[in-house]
Amino acid sequence: WEQGRGVYGGVVVGAMARAAIANEPDPERTLRTVSVEIVGPVQPGRALLRTEVLRRGNGVTAIDVRLVQR
Repeated sequence: WEQGRGVYGGVVVGAMARAAIANEPDPERTLRTVSVEIVGPVQPGRALLRTEVLRRGNGVTAIDVRLVQR
């Protein structure tokens, strides 16, 4: 699952998307759009995913997911 200096981006984005989905209590709201910036290589091993609801409107929820490694 590694590519270059870190974990393959698809694995990272998939984990972050799952965290966003788990943070949405309404099952009718499905994930439609993902925008990701990976600013450095993600190393294999443990990582903390922090989620924060930035905005919840009538039809859209914007959720920020940050991956933290030490």
